[in-house]
Amino acid sequence: MQQILPNPKSQLQINILLFEAFSNMVLACLVEPLRVVRDEYGENITWNILTPDNVPVRSSSGIALTPDGPPSQANACDLLIVIGGDRFRQDAQQYATRKALMIAHKAKAVIAADTGAWLLASVGYLDNKQATLHWQLLDEFTNTFPKVNSIATPFTSDGKWMTCGSAAGAMELVLQ
Repeated sequence: MQQILPNPKSQLQINILLFEAFSNMVLACLVEPLRVVRDEYGENITWNILTPDNVPVRSSSGIALTPDGPPSQANACDLLIVIGGDRFRQDAQQYATRKALMIAHKAKAVIAADTGAWLLASVGYLDNKQATLHWQLLDEFTNTFPKVNSIATPFTSDGKWMTCGSAAGAMELVLQ
């Protein structure tokens, strides 16, 4: 797997695209290790919170996060993290989702976490790529997106596209 963290004293710009009813646990498992690297080792790691409609979203446990700006105005980034929520089937059909996911073109690397792989697959980004998502949805994902090479593993990487299913998989991925 290609290393996504920067060399010492360089910059890592991250955009985090959150969807309604996202998992706090998944978000924490992806961001907290990066925060520790930033705080303990002086790395220049920054992130922006984005939401498809540029309005606050609530996690599955009800905690609200406010976006830093609209996806359409997000700068190119080193890493885009897409964390889908419990409404992923509905979100996959929304114009705002499709438009927001266009920022993946400007990212050097993309992590799709939890149901984020479903959202990326719905716009064709994972066609002919290896991907995974939460184990409870893997069979449905495989049937819904036959062009995606879905595998049952905590996380996987295929070029710039990295996917993980659970919080544990997210933590394993980011620690790589």
